[in-house]
Amino acid sequence: MRPLLQVWFLFLLISCSEKPSNTHALTNLELQILDSIHCHEGVFAVAFKSLDSIGEAIYINKSTIFHAASTMKTPVMIEVFKQINEGNLNLEDSLIISNKFRSIVDSSWFELGSDDDSEHGLYQAVGGKISIRDLVEVLITEHRKQQSSQ
Repeated sequence: MRPLLQVWFLFLLISCSEKPSNTHALTNLELQILDSIHCHEGVFAVAFKSLDSIGEAIYINKSTIFHAASTMKTPVMIEVFKQINEGNLNLEDSLIISNKFRSIVDSSWFELGSDDDSEHGLYQAVGGKISIRDLVEVLITEHRKQQSSQ
């Protein structure tokens, strides 16, 4: 299963499971999540909190440290999939890759380089187009080639 589908499956598993109404159901859900995680390579952290008045919660690897940039990946993916659900985007749509941006502080230009980033592959595509599907996959995966080059 592709990494993007693995994460999406895990998200669906969590969101589609019956909302736990007691400790037993919560424990069963936690075991299902742990089983899903252990089937795949990688480091995973999961936070689940029931939105009912009881507010039961599951925290898996809650003390695991992730790079701060990784904290933006989930809200970006949520918005991408929201836009797809609303019909505004398609996973097969493409975007032009750029590494130059205007500062939101003073509108000056700045440029990112592969030395400043753990994702080196996208820098080879600057100026070209990449599908949203591939960009989301790059957003949530770290390939072994990149790990060994760091």
